[in-house]
Order: sequence, then C-alpha cells, then structure tokens
Amino acid sequence: MAEVPWSDGGTWVTDVVRWRAALPAVLSARVTRLPADCSTGSELLRAAVALAGVTHIDFSSCSDSVTDTVLAHLPPSLRVLNVYDCRRLTADASLAHLTALVSLDCGATRIVNNGVGRLPSSVQELRVYACKFGTTTDFRHLCALRRLSDIENITSAMAASLPQGLEELGTWGIPFASDEAVSLTHMTRLRVFSGMYYMIDGPTIASLPACLLELDLAHFRLPKQATLFAHLHTMRKLRLNRCDIDDAVLASLPPSLVSLDLTVCRHLTPAAALPHLPALRLLDVSNTAIGDAMVASLPAGLTDLYMTDCINLTRSTTLDHLPVLRLLQHSGTDLLPSVLAHCRAQRCVVPAAGVLPGHTRYLDAIAVHPDGRLVSGDYAGEVRLWNEGRTAATVVRTGMGGAQNEDAVLALAVLPDGRCLAVCRNAASKVVEPRQGVIEVWDMHPVPPVRSATIDCGSGVTVVAALPDGHAAAGCADGRVRVVHVDTSTVVATLKGHTRCITALVVLPDGALASESADGTVRVWEVATRRCVAMQAGHATTKLTTLAALADGRLASGWGDGAVRLLSACAHTCAYGALMEANGGRVIRGLAALPDCGLVGAWDYWGSFTVRVWNKRYQPVLEWLRFSEVSDFVSLPDGNLASVGGYHIRLWTLPPLS
Repeated sequence: MAEVPWSDGGTWVTDVVRWRAALPAVLSARVTRLPADCSTGSELLRAAVALAGVTHIDFSSCSDSVTDTVLAHLPPSLRVLNVYDCRRLTADASLAHLTALVSLDCGATRIVNNGVGRLPSSVQELRVYACKFGTTTDFRHLCALRRLSDIENITSAMAASLPQGLEELGTWGIPFASDEAVSLTHMTRLRVFSGMYYMIDGPTIASLPACLLELDLAHFRLPKQATLFAHLHTMRKLRLNRCDIDDAVLASLPPSLVSLDLTVCRHLTPAAALPHLPALRLLDVSNTAIGDAMVASLPAGLTDLYMTDCINLTRSTTLDHLPVLRLLQHSGTDLLPSVLAHCRAQRCVVPAAGVLPGHTRYLDAIAVHPDGRLVSGDYAGEVRLWNEGRTAATVVRTGMGGAQNEDAVLALAVLPDGRCLAVCRNAASKVVEPRQGVIEVWDMHPVPPVRSATIDCGSGVTVVAALPDGHAAAGCADGRVRVVHVDTSTVVATLKGHTRCITALVVLPDGALASESADGTVRVWEVATRRCVAMQAGHATTKLTTLAALADGRLASGWGDGAVRLLSACAHTCAYGALMEANGGRVIRGLAALPDCGLVGAWDYWGSFTVRVWNKRYQPVLEWLRFSEVSDFVSLPDGNLASVGGYHIRLWTLPPLS
C-alpha cells in the first residue's frame, strides 16, 4: 500500500506525521487534530513535511487550531482546501503561494475580509458562506473562477468585477443593494444561478444571460411580470421555492423546462395553469393553492409529480392524460382511490397513502402498538392511538396541566402488554432542562385510558424503549441508561459508560439494547449482566443523529454529515460499513428498518427533505426528493411505513423491493 496514491477524504486523521509515515503516497487528508503548539516551532515543521505532496486537505474539523502560520506552511501541491469555520484565521492570511489551488472553502472565516487579493489566481471554485465582503470588493484577480457559492449582498460594483467565465453563482442571506440594479449581462457563460432570502428586481432578472440552464430561487420577492422568464429560452431547471409569484408569471415559463419546483408559492390560485411545456418531466406544486386547472395543463411526458397538501384539488381530478407518470406524491390531497389505482396499474410508484389528521401541534414521537396500530404524541401533550380507519380511537392528555410545552411528548414506546410509555416534560416534576422529562405509563385498554404511574428516574429522561421482558429502558440526560420495573416504578439496573445525554435507544432482535449518546458513541448492552459488549466511537465534530435496529442484527446509524453506516456488533467490537458516504450540509433526520431487512432514511438539506429506500441487500432502490418534513419513521406490520414531521403523520405504501 505504500506505493498506492489513494485518496480518502472521509477518514479522520488525528496525527498527520504518523498517518503520512504509514501511507506515504496518500493524496487526501481530513485533518481533525493538530498539536496544540502547531502554530510555531518544530511541531509545525514536522506537520508541514508530512503534508508535502498532498493535493486535498480538509481542516473544517479542527477549526480551533488552524492559524495564518499553518496556512503559510501548506504544500504548493495543494489543489483542494477546506478551512470552513477555522475561526483563528485572520484577514491577513495568505494563500498566494498555493499556485495549484483550484477549490477553496473559506466559509465562516475572515480570510476575505480585506478582499480576495491574497487568494491565488488559479482558484476555480470558491465557497464563501458567512464571509463579509466590502461593497467594492474586486474579483477580477480571480480570472479562472468558474464557481462562486454563498456570497452575500452583491453590489453592482462587485457583480461587474466577476469574471466573464463564471459558470455558477450562488447568493444568499440579505437583499441585493437596492440603490441600483445589479447586472449579470457580461457573464456569457453563466449556467447556474441560485439565491435564497433576497429581493430581486426586474432588471436583474432580465440581465441573466440567455444561456442559463438552472435558476434556483428560494424565499424571493419577484416582480409580477408575465414576461419575467421568457428570455431564458434554454433553461432546463427552475426552482421557485416559497417565492412571491402569481399566476401571471407562469405564462413566461420557457418551453425548454425539464424540472419545475413551485413549492409553497402561496400566491398561486386554483385558476393557475402551465403554458405549453413539452419537455417537462418533473413538477412540484406541493403546499400551494393550485386546483384542477393546473392538473389539466400538465404535459403528457411528465414522469414525476409532487402535489402534497394541495387541498383545492377536487375529487373530479384525473391523471389519465399522464401515461408515463412514474412517481406520484399526493399525501394530503383528496384524490379518488380509482385514480391512484390507475396510476399503480401503469407501474407508477405512489408512496404516500394518506395523512392522519387530528394533531394540532408539532409531533415527532411515534410508535407501533403490539396489535399493529399507530401511537403518536405531540407537543401539546396529546397521545393518540389510531384505529384501522385512520381515526383516533383513543386520545389521552399527558402531564398535570402545566404551561405551554411543559407537557410536550418527546418520545413514545409500547410495552408487549400494550401499555404506552410516554416521555414528557411535566409541570409536576422538578425543574429540568429542555428535552428532559419523566415517563408516564398509560393503560390504553380501559375507556377512558388510565395513567398507572409517573416515573422519575432521578435524571431527566430523553428517550425510552420497551424491552422484551416487559421492563423499560430509559435514556437519561446524565448519560446513563436506567432499566425500570414498570409495575413498581423502580430502577432495577443502571448502565454506565456514556458521558453525555442519551439521544436514542433501540432493541436488537436478540434482545440486546443499543444506545446512542451526544458524546458521539454507540454502545451495545447485554441488559441482564449490565455489560457493554460493544462500543463504537464517533467524532465530536460529526454528531450521531439516529439509530435503527435491522432484522439481521446489525445497526444502521445516521450522522450529522449525512452519512449512513452499518454497524455489526460481534466479538465485543463494533465495525462500520458505509452505506452512504457523507454529503456535506445534509443531516439524517430519521431511519427505520423494514421487515425484509431493508432500510428507509430521510435527509434534511436546508429544510428540503429527501427520502431514500434500500432493499434487503442495502442497495438504493427508491428516492423521493422535495418531500415534506420528516423527523422519524416507524415500520408497520404490513411492510409499509408511517412518518412524522411537522404537524402530520403520513402513511407510505412501498412497492415490492427487489
């Protein structure tokens, strides 16, 4: 391996000298630790020698130890550098000696506070999230720049200095300067323009070059002009998420469009309709007021249709004119069963089977009763047991009548005998920190249901799991897992090892208990002997977010960097196998195992959710984009799914997973 010039940007490097000695031909490093005195002296020189010849370095995980001096000693061979959130860097930091550098992420630093003159002219990709630029910053020095992302407050002078060869421009944060129009006319090679949280005027839109292929705008206030986008006659992808547009703007959409996202455009009306868009394949009109006129205007070639929570569609809506439709997301929309059956008969995937109405507050607690019914809890302290007719057969109120949010249900589990365990903040308990509470035990069989116990474990309870023998496992704020005898409300065992709050508990098929903690570790416990039989450490900068117990005995773990990894507990060790590698900016919000060993997960990327399904061989087989909020899943006995997020419980019908 010493001669293999391999590139691995995912493995954490905590000692660059030993790492390079073992792998002298390696090209990439994700450095998560530098010596405390690495800013000066011999340690810095040793690290600099170790990094010689490396082409990719990621310092974003050791932000407190990267200084201007460290940057000055980086090797000239470097092509990709990430110093995101390296807060010790100053405006005097220089990268001019890195003449081979093509990609730089200096977001949340002060490197460009005095302009971009200290950056090498070779830079082609530059990400500057949360960086502060002067209103007259001149970019002409960066003549090779092709991609500029996340720049705030572009003035006319800044825009005029951007190189003519720029191909992608991303803006966000605060409005364009309003004293004069910002022109992008000279960017004759611009292919992608994206922005968030801006006001933009008609002349700036008109200045976008006709060669633009993708336009991505979110939370924009746009002019109400029937000719707004007409000049962009080659545009293939348009996203107007939460933008202030009306029906008239739709008339300007170019026929070249392949993908159109109008999510949460509140000013569209039931009369809104599309012009002739023969190339359109994907349309998202979720959470808008569109009606039957929009559906009637859809082109015959449409393959992916998202219209979640479009409440103005009537039961006369038909999709017969969409013969090649392959994905329909309709949750919260009143389509006839015959319409859905027709779509499925055409081999169209219709994943969302419906919405369970009733909750009026945010909910992210859900569990499955032993008889197969769903149990859900919300932040108003309401627990609902749902029957097969999608109505709440039983409703209970947790808490002791406390103030708003003091009775919020934070987690749920159901014992084998059907009793419900609800973790809730409770006005009757002692003062606790947010997301800490007590366990209320409810017998759901009597009418009305009876609260049989309120269990305080001595430390705030954050999560709960039902053990096969009828005991409850309580994950606590002090990092301990307490095993509780529910009938006597006593703690019969305490599992010690974690150092911070427990964030997830799952029971493995063999009865073992897995716990996830804010300390970045996963532990597997043999409950009867109180022993930790397996442990896997993560990293402080990449937080664990969720766990799921798979039918084959392994664990699936979700991470704050978007990665999903499989964990096998055997021989008192935990070994990870990557299922999906990290994808910066995305966060895993929920994972659930399917009965046939498959897996489903949800990613959050700036409030836009993606749901992915893997089959029993853990190969991705389905993916739905731009879905409504998802915070957790549970697998139903019939092989389908229920998800919670926001104010909704959504039911999912999955096709056979080969």
